[in-house]
Amino acid sequence: MILAQIARPPVTVAIEAPRRRVTPGDHLDLTLTLAVDPGYRIESVDAPAGRARATSIQLGLAEGLTPGPMTAPEDSVDPLGGGRVPAYVGRIAIRVPLTVDAGCLPGPAPLAARVHFQATGERGILPPDQIEVHAELDVAAG
Repeated sequence: MILAQIARPPVTVAIEAPRRRVTPGDHLDLTLTLAVDPGYRIESVDAPAGRARATSIQLGLAEGLTPGPMTAPEDSVDPLGGGRVPAYVGRIAIRVPLTVDAGCLPGPAPLAARVHFQATGERGILPPDQIEVHAELDVAAG
């Protein structure tokens, strides 16, 4: 289920979760989906320095929501050379396990993701950019 989505071509960022309503003690996987337009790529989260800016992600979570380690996909395969390049193309899913703490208060629980990236296309490297997406979970009484 897409909770929120923002497009700033050539990149679209969405926050997805299996459900919006949660209860204290729940565990769920948030997915940050980055969709890169055809003809473009963005640097991976572990791209080496000296190229375009590596993609970075910052999470903002309501009190009572605890994230686990973020898992990003491997680098993409270069369509021309067939080798790995430190970049993402197409659709990328970054997983964040999330725990709703036992003492989390009922009601809206806001969350945000800020994605910093730099896209490269046929016309060269674009300036660094960022997309910030806001969503919320609904915490039910435990």
